[in-house]
Amino acid sequence: MTAQGAESLDITRYRDGLFEIAEDRVAVESPLEIRMKYSKQGQQHLKSIAVTMRTPGNDTDLAMGFLFTEGIIQTKEDVQSVVCTGENILEVRLNEKVRFDEERLQRNFYTTSSCGVCGKASIESVQTENVWLLGHLISG
Repeated sequence: MTAQGAESLDITRYRDGLFEIAEDRVAVESPLEIRMKYSKQGQQHLKSIAVTMRTPGNDTDLAMGFLFTEGIIQTKEDVQSVVCTGENILEVRLNEKVRFDEERLQRNFYTTSSCGVCGKASIESVQTENVWLLGHLISG
């Protein structure tokens, strides 16, 4: 795992009836919002098309692969640029010639996940101020 995909944290370990502080390596996962910038009838449009969980790193490749498998792009030349516009937000700018039908990406399905990301429409809707700490909910 790359340095970007893991981090060291101090943990409390319980062993043989005793608590001890130790350093441990843990995998990192965070949401990524993919936004599409495209032309339609001579005007520029910006639309959030997906929020997914991922291990950070290779985000451009992830976004390009997503667009290809969804049939939005056929080749890498269909994309003018991919720009990071905020923490965990990528904006994919399509070339003028590419026609994007946003209705094709509208999905009607029910999803759940323990982390709460599935089904979210944007990064802003993922963020929360509530934190679980040792079994107690703390609202911030």
